[in-house]
Amino acid sequence: MSKLNLERLIECRENLGISKRNMAMKLHVSQPAYIRYESGARTPSIQVINEMANILNTSSEYLLGLSDSSESNVIILKKEDNPHLFEIVQKYNSIDDNQKKRLLSYIDLFK
Repeated sequence: MSKLNLERLIECRENLGISKRNMAMKLHVSQPAYIRYESGARTPSIQVINEMANILNTSSEYLLGLSDSSESNVIILKKEDNPHLFEIVQKYNSIDDNQKKRLLSYIDLFK
């Protein structure tokens, strides 16, 4: 297994303005445990790396140094975290491709 790229982890966290304390809270680990991840003193499991990537809106491949693209390739959406977005995704999954294209065109108007 590849090793966590510590520079990328820190850069992604700092770019989003997330403190080490908040990152630890989001990961449901203690602050000292998270600090050990960032220092390289402790190696996170692949599940923790995947959760880090989700929190940092990037990919686990990027955090592991396996890809140079920092673009996220997975979104994990929990109903309790964002019930409105969860409902939108559920409804989106139930419409046909033509309706999806129309909806995405409409959403683009908000950018």
